[in-house]
Amino acid sequence: MDIFDIQPQKFYLLSPKKRTLIDFSTADHGVAKEIDQVFDSIKAIQGGNIHAVYCYYSQIIEVMQKLSDKYKDKYPNVQQLPVYFKGFEDGDYFIRQRTNVSLMDLKRSVLETESRTLGIDVRKADNVFVQNWGRLYLSYDTFSFGFLTDKVYVGEKDKSKRICRFCKGTGAERYKSISHALQESLGNHLLFAYEECDICNNLFSNNVETPLFRFLEINRNLSQIKGKQSAIHNQEGLNFHIHPDPVTKQPAVYVKQEHIFNDLYQGKLTGKIHLYNNGPVSYQGIYKALVKFAVDMIPSDKMSHFVRTGEWVHGDFESNDLPPFLYGEQYTFFFEQPVLDLFFKTEKSPAFSPYCTAVLYIFDSIFIYILPYSDYDSEFNLTITNIISNFEHFKKYEYIYVQEWVEYDSNDTQERAAHYKIPILGINGKYSVEYRPSYDPIFEINRDDKLY
Repeated sequence: MDIFDIQPQKFYLLSPKKRTLIDFSTADHGVAKEIDQVFDSIKAIQGGNIHAVYCYYSQIIEVMQKLSDKYKDKYPNVQQLPVYFKGFEDGDYFIRQRTNVSLMDLKRSVLETESRTLGIDVRKADNVFVQNWGRLYLSYDTFSFGFLTDKVYVGEKDKSKRICRFCKGTGAERYKSISHALQESLGNHLLFAYEECDICNNLFSNNVETPLFRFLEINRNLSQIKGKQSAIHNQEGLNFHIHPDPVTKQPAVYVKQEHIFNDLYQGKLTGKIHLYNNGPVSYQGIYKALVKFAVDMIPSDKMSHFVRTGEWVHGDFESNDLPPFLYGEQYTFFFEQPVLDLFFKTEKSPAFSPYCTAVLYIFDSIFIYILPYSDYDSEFNLTITNIISNFEHFKKYEYIYVQEWVEYDSNDTQERAAHYKIPILGINGKYSVEYRPSYDPIFEINRDDKLY
């Protein structure tokens, strides 16, 4: 038996494009040995039997296709191999990773492929990750969702046994569809909630989830994140419009030159301007959407501690005693698929820790927030002093550099326009920026709501 893994018929293939579990398990171990021989033949550039790093070249998919053609009738799952490499280009990095490794080591391998692709020093990036995120991982009961490209379903699979995490609704007739934990329009194609009933799903999509979408909509549009249909749509803001460029097909931002708002940081111009979106949002609304997403993804054996959390999201009661949340922008890694990390307090955690802290990575944004109303949290856990200490702790050990963290008041229900900062001249190769008077005909084009 190959020593690559305790289960040689299962392994991860990890790259910035695809990060998935390859499983061709059979009772007779089928083609396990030959698959190992194929990977030996393409030669790793680094690594061994725990994980091996490869640099893609076109012959790899040909070798995988040949193996698939040979065994697909007897072992259909072997077809996963050539499918995985579709869309790869010469020079793309990927890693073969055994399955019996820790979550931290699996995430380190994913980070390695991203660092190699971006030309970042792999050892330096790994050291930063281990010394920062790794400390959080070891101090908490840690879960991470969305960093692999396999779909994840949380909750009770049997419809007849499900209890909605928000309204307590039961009965298979209430669960005809499977809910996205975070809306698809924000790039979530992988994370699904079994225990969010159809009624709550409709309620949340038309109400609770809207503020977070509006808060991130400009970023989502400029980043060309594909929702249900188009990746780019016409967007009408208060001081701007976004339209697909007819030639480059990239987003073009048109700013009303009478309404330019320069960004300041510590009293100095940053070289960025503010775009203000249509549709009001409140900070409490954004926070509720973030909490709803986390509740959907809480492991089933911990959900009993968040009953009131689900009730608050559902609107069963109101509160003006909510913890704040943090928002930051980073420019190192881009998360087209949102990644949610949940950190549950253990005996190894700092005493000031609330029971659960969530970190959401989405696009080039990071949110850090506390899940309210856990029955494990006492008044001591959620004092202002402890909340501040907890946020400082997570900012200190956040592995991606954020220049400026903004703290938002989750108790603030005042509605205001969501804004997003962009460089004055745009980002070459991603989107362009033009400044025109408000009467310019370009501002008469309306958004196409069908493209959401």
